[in-house]
Amino acid sequence: MKFYHITDRKNRHRILTEGIIPRTGHRSASVLDDRHNVLFLSDEKSIYAWSILLNFEEFDVIVVDVPSELIYNSYTYGSEFEDDEYDTTFGIKYNEYACRDTIEPRYIVDVIPGESLDPDKIEEARSRLCHNACYDLSATIKTIVRIMEMPGLRNDENYKNDINDDIGVACACFAGVKATPEDVPMMKIIFEEYGMEGNYTAMDTIEYINHCTVEPGTIIEGYTFKDFHGQKLWDSISNYFDDPVIGESAKKLHELCEQLLFPSIDANTGGMLLCFDELGLSETAVSELLK
Repeated sequence: MKFYHITDRKNRHRILTEGIIPRTGHRSASVLDDRHNVLFLSDEKSIYAWSILLNFEEFDVIVVDVPSELIYNSYTYGSEFEDDEYDTTFGIKYNEYACRDTIEPRYIVDVIPGESLDPDKIEEARSRLCHNACYDLSATIKTIVRIMEMPGLRNDENYKNDINDDIGVACACFAGVKATPEDVPMMKIIFEEYGMEGNYTAMDTIEYINHCTVEPGTIIEGYTFKDFHGQKLWDSISNYFDDPVIGESAKKLHELCEQLLFPSIDANTGGMLLCFDELGLSETAVSELLK
């Protein structure tokens, strides 16, 4: 079976001499139940997405023809959505195959320089990965805001460490994906349709119920009021920059949203209201706030 392995160009000589050797890394730990040395392969259709996601400055595609029994497992990532109104498909799916055994040089049938890949297919994959980011980052950001504002969660370091993990995955997935102004109109459509389906999106505005205007920084019953006042959900991440546990991760996620041109997307997707009882405030405190 023919598969493709994308690698930094500096590895070419070693691979041609020694083969593709499984190694232990953060990605192998994420797809296997225990820590094994593992290498990853792609099918031909998925090369273009992976060439962007792996974010190498210079890379080669090592083409191998290996027995199917060498493949330990396979994984599909991303999403595709047919849209009849716009007669198009949003998003992209891409596959990955895990192998625990060294692929010896005798199985290598070709080496394709990265710059030889079809630039139109790479550009299409890049644009569709921007679509995926709209969905995936919306889910991540919504979860972060809920955890950071809810009593019993916002001061729990276990939940915050989970946030760091989620942000790490998001940044690793989309670090190589850069939006262009030409992507913005389609990303706006995606956000608005996703919001119309009842989902929270990164473009939702965020407000306290009754548009409460408590001075930012005010602490009431252990809750610190933020300067939301209609911020987009993605931008509300900036309120957590000073958090000792997730602050640095929040900055990286905010930078990723800017890289994907979220500030340029004027999408109307509704909002997220933070209710006082959800924030853990007593009825007495709420009565004072609403006077």
